Amino acid sequence: MPLIQLEARDGVLRLFGASPPAACVLRGAARRARRIIVMVHGAKYAPGDPHHCPHRKILGPRGWAAHLGADPDTLLVAFGWHARGGLRLAQVQARRDGKLLARTLRHLRAAGLLPPVRIMAHSLGASLALEALHHAPAQSVGRMLLLNAAVHRDLAHDAMLTPAGRNAELVHLRSGENLLFDLAFERMIPGAGALGRGPLCLPWTADVRIDCPRSLAALARLGYPLAAPLRRVCHWSAYTRPGVMRLNAALLNDANALPLRTLQRLDAQDAAAPLAPAGQTRIMPKAHATGKFAHDHTHRSVFLANAQRVEGVRLS
Repeated sequence: MPLIQLEARDGVLRLFGASPPAACVLRGAARRARRIIVMVHGAKYAPGDPHHCPHRKILGPRGWAAHLGADPDTLLVAFGWHARGGLRLAQVQARRDGKLLARTLRHLRAAGLLPPVRIMAHSLGASLALEALHHAPAQSVGRMLLLNAAVHRDLAHDAMLTPAGRNAELVHLRSGENLLFDLAFERMIPGAGALGRGPLCLPWTADVRIDCPRSLAALARLGYPLAAPLRRVCHWSAYTRPGVMRLNAALLNDANALPLRTLQRLDAQDAAAPLAPAGQTRIMPKAHATGKFAHDHTHRSVFLANAQRVEGVRLS
């Protein structure tokens, strides 16, 4: 499982912890790959930070990569960016570093006639990934999987109407567990409303609610059982919920297994469904996420401690 770890810093794209030019390494690895997946983290991380380095946590070999890169012909690219210092500052940085993600896509595509790159981005990383579409060439992105995206609907809509966006598929995994974070995002950065509270209505987008009993039952019938919501407030359920990373891997590795039209049918049946109370309607035995991603749940207690004064909340 080839894994390339990148760092975006001060407008420069570099390899994390190494000196060779990023462009040469990306192009060389892409020539040997049958599939390419780019992973983008959310806020609160910073490459090289002793306590918050994404490459030692969710973007490391034992994080998302352990679930997405089972095929040795799949190249995984971990895109690390500096997202410390509060939500507003991180949101501005995400828009800036979206250009470096677009540069990454151009380097990968320069290797030859490769299939479009797939992208998985969590939280504020979704804003960065969508910004990249404004600067990326057409047909450079295949499927884009957003996990509890922290982005405004109008910005997401505009990004999906760019040449790169029109040739891509957007799948948004969201849950009612993230509602408090969506509200905080809207309060701190006013705009057209969070994507999690009003999905896009474009033919090449799909919204999958992993808190809806009918959606969970349909996914189980398709061979992707997920646990029901484990708690009422959780910003990380789209990659920590038991069973969900297997679903994410299928969405990225084999679009034919879960085509967009199938996901859109889930979207249609969930549109009027109420949010499922946490801990009810169990599709898999109830279990708490542990191990690789357990560190992320420490952010939840910080969030809840500040929930009564939303202006002080920092999303991750």
